[in-house]
Formats: sequence, C-alpha cells, structure tokens
Amino acid sequence: MEQAERKLAPVLTFINDSFWFAMGVVATLVSAFVANRVGRLQIVWMKRGYELNAKLAIPKVWAEVRIERRTPNSSRPDVIRYFLITTFHNDGDLAAKKVEGNWNLTCSENLQDRSIPISWDFLGKGSRELESQELGGDRLTNLLNGGNNIWINVDIECSYFGEEEKTPHPYTTSYEYDRRLKQMVKQS
Repeated sequence: MEQAERKLAPVLTFINDSFWFAMGVVATLVSAFVANRVGRLQIVWMKRGYELNAKLAIPKVWAEVRIERRTPNSSRPDVIRYFLITTFHNDGDLAAKKVEGNWNLTCSENLQDRSIPISWDFLGKGSRELESQELGGDRLTNLLNGGNNIWINVDIECSYFGEEEKTPHPYTTSYEYDRRLKQMVKQS
C-alpha cells in the first residue's frame, strides 16, 4: 500500500497544484470583472453628477417690479410720489454675461411713458436694482391714491449669455398695476 501511495503522490501534488492554480485564475478573473463593473458604475455616477452640476451652474435670471410710496425730497415730507423699483435676480451659480435689453413703461398718463436700456457686462449671483423710476406729477399721484381707473405696464425684454455659450438666453416679463392690490402684478 505504501508503494501505491508513493506512486500517487506526484499525481496528487500535480492535481493539488493545478487546483490552486485554477482557483487563482478564477479569483483573478472574478476580481477583474468586479473591478470593471465598479468602474463603470463610478463613471455613470460621475457623469450624472457632472450633468447635475452643469445644470445648477447655468445662470437663472428673472426680474420683479414693485411700486412704492416715497418722499422724493426730505425737505418736503408732505409731498408723496410713487416709484417703480425693478430688481433683477440671478439664482444660478454662474454669472450671466452681456445682459442687454430694454425696460419699457407704458401708462394711461402718456407723459410717464419711457424706455430704459439695460446693458451690463455681467449679473452675478444675487440681486441688482435698476434706478428707481419716479411716477411724477400730482395728477398721477392722486389717481393712484384714489384707486381710480389707471393702468401702468412694465415690460422687460433682455438676453444674456452663460459661461462659454454662443447663443443668448432670452428673458421677457410683464408687470401690470393692480388697483385692488395697489401693487404691480406679474402677467407673464
């Protein structure tokens, strides 16, 4: 029996070595497969993250218009006038570049009509106000105080560029005076 074991020893050693060699090859292939799958998942996640960051980074420009009662002259506190205040906002993470357009006021009192050009090199994250526009004259002030039939419209049309963009983003909005609320209300 010892002789049979001696004859089988090299064969068993060969089988034992072949088994462990095969197990090493299988383990290497499984590791390579798992690493490949993990790498692909990481690439997909990174791509989605980049796309999300790119969407968050674009400028998001919008404007609001409100009407306020103010005293234009501190030496005459009895004189009250109405002012239109327009504030531009950029809620995006990147600055809007080459902001250009027009702010247009039309009013039932034709003497108030005016157009103001908008031309900024950039609009950073945050807010920026246009110069307040006084709605002058006693007649207009009395009409606004009395809630009479008066209409005031502000139309804003502008365009801006994002980072390294070739085509501009258009922006338009319109505000109208609401006599009941005594405030400017967004129409579009």
